Amino acid sequence: MLQLLTIGLYILGLIGKLLVPSNPTSHCLPLKSKIMRFLGHRFYPKKHGFPLLSAEKISEKRFQFAVPKNPQVTLLVLCSDSLSDLVNFLESLERSCKGVEKELILIMEEGNEEVVQYMMKNIEGVSVRYSSYQNGIRESINLAVSEAKGEYFTILKPAVLLQGDWLQVLLTEFDKDQNIGMVSAKVLSSDGLLYEAGSFIDFDFQVKSYGNSDFPERPKYNFIRELECASGWHSLIRKSDFEQVGGIEMDESLSKSFSKFSLAFRQKLGKKIVYTPQAEMIKLDSPRQMVELSESWEVQKEGLSARSSSSDANARKLLSPKSMLFIDIGLPEYDRDSGSLRAFYLLKLLKELGNHVIIVPRKGIAASPYHEELINLGIEVLYGFPDRKGMFKELKSLLPSIDFAWICRPQLNSEFEWIFKVNPRIKWIFDTIDLHYVRLEREAELFGNKRLMRKSSRFKRLELAIASKADLTLTVTEDEKGLLNDKGIKNVAVIPNVHEPHQIRDYPSFAERKGLLFIGSYHHPPNIDAVKWWIEEIMPIVWAKFKVPVTLLGDAPSKEVKALENELVKVPGYVRDIDPYFTSHRVFVAPLRYGAGMKGKIGQSLAYKLPIVTTGIGAEGVGLTHGLDVLIADDKETFAQQIINVYQDEQLWETLASNSQQVLASYSPSHIKGKLQVLLERMV
Repeated sequence: MLQLLTIGLYILGLIGKLLVPSNPTSHCLPLKSKIMRFLGHRFYPKKHGFPLLSAEKISEKRFQFAVPKNPQVTLLVLCSDSLSDLVNFLESLERSCKGVEKELILIMEEGNEEVVQYMMKNIEGVSVRYSSYQNGIRESINLAVSEAKGEYFTILKPAVLLQGDWLQVLLTEFDKDQNIGMVSAKVLSSDGLLYEAGSFIDFDFQVKSYGNSDFPERPKYNFIRELECASGWHSLIRKSDFEQVGGIEMDESLSKSFSKFSLAFRQKLGKKIVYTPQAEMIKLDSPRQMVELSESWEVQKEGLSARSSSSDANARKLLSPKSMLFIDIGLPEYDRDSGSLRAFYLLKLLKELGNHVIIVPRKGIAASPYHEELINLGIEVLYGFPDRKGMFKELKSLLPSIDFAWICRPQLNSEFEWIFKVNPRIKWIFDTIDLHYVRLEREAELFGNKRLMRKSSRFKRLELAIASKADLTLTVTEDEKGLLNDKGIKNVAVIPNVHEPHQIRDYPSFAERKGLLFIGSYHHPPNIDAVKWWIEEIMPIVWAKFKVPVTLLGDAPSKEVKALENELVKVPGYVRDIDPYFTSHRVFVAPLRYGAGMKGKIGQSLAYKLPIVTTGIGAEGVGLTHGLDVLIADDKETFAQQIINVYQDEQLWETLASNSQQVLASYSPSHIKGKLQVLLERMV
């Protein structure tokens, strides 16, 4: 339906050029916006304002740009005869380019006296180049680039508003890969719809704008991807690469000339052209300067592969041929719980292994800043646009191209089993996170709860059934792998938590530290039970010896946890920067009485070289040895004594701290990456 509507909008746009008044002072709503709202489209985006400034307002606006000796970026601005557009553009430039050393060159036609006079009176710190009929705009650009001082340059038109930290986002992409030579931004129309999310080459080998007149929030326009070509006037380019190709050749339009240049750029230099959605600009779309509908032109087929009849397939043509679908409850909030930290590392490693990674958060929420960080990693986030129903529709459209589906937790594997019926070629990876039935069984035994025991039995049947269907089942510990093997599940591998040592300058000594620390998400019942047992039954024994302070760190502390707070117990809740806590406390305590899998808090403490006192369940699956790299106790009296011992014995503290890093070697990103590579290659 949306595609039919979009086609209709192209036709209406052409009619609109005839119907909409050309009065330059008019700012009425663009025709396609009116039509979509008339049709009652609930998700129509808010339009962006381009204030039409009066002569008086324009004369009041003054700009002073710094003139650095060694600018990083040169901005080439193709001036029109609209002073209002120029002033709006310069104001957005001031806001969006802070912190970047830049030079500004205005390219204008000879005889544009009004703009020249305004520039001389109201603008400082810019250079001017003139373009004439004999000295065309492409020749003027080539000449301006040759004289530019910046390592990078971009071509801009005043009829745009630059958004956010647009320029810094473009520059950041160059830092990720030395083989990137050009980065393009997302362009919106002022009516709120998308103007361009990069260019693509269609079935007839025509260059077209991707997503023109579609909704800019759709997930398929909001991940970093490689392009075959670029239209140019919103791209950042490395100057040396531009000169090596030989600049822009003369042609009938600047966009066409630049598209041809960008194709030569890729083919001659082997450099990448990248689109990033987080760099945004808004293109003027009003009766005084109607946006041209998606311009297209034929390119040479030589050196280009065959095209699809699908625009989406053509736009995604340079994505990795290996695609990994990753499904979890939400986006990995890695600083809130250990399962999310593991998921975040796995997504990065899967991407590094050359997969195009698509994550589906079941809740459909694109939570910040985690969404933006995944985008920066080049991961496609299939969030709920405009709702979860829309998310599933987008997912179905992608399933034919998926090679692997990595699905976390038994409930989600059951819920998403339908995808393997849609595409039986997809390899099914069941990530247990931990064996839920084991955790529930231990909790039931601890509290004598028959209801929990029945729930454990149901989860056991579910987990074993899924593991028997999946192509590969993952556990986080060898112990849990053994449990599945004993039940006849043979295709099982261990992918544990991922941890790397924290590099700490001036590592605080034993004497410089004070207090006991715990961290964990209180959405997880074993953590609530652990801190209650610790504070109510263990710490009174310790406090009888000395009054040591306790910090209960972690996300979403419940009423039960908050009730533990007193003059010796602090409950800060969620803290994004945990370094000060792990480097100021003397001992980490993890009194877990039930649970399953590998406990992320243990690996986290090892990464900070913070000595640990825990239970047998807390130490499970990590490969720790009591007295060498951890202290283990399972009853309250012994547990309290272990806390007292390490808190007072500096030599014991030093032994535990110094041995912690050796344990982490098996959980390093490089080690886990190697395991993942072997597993995925075996499944092909």
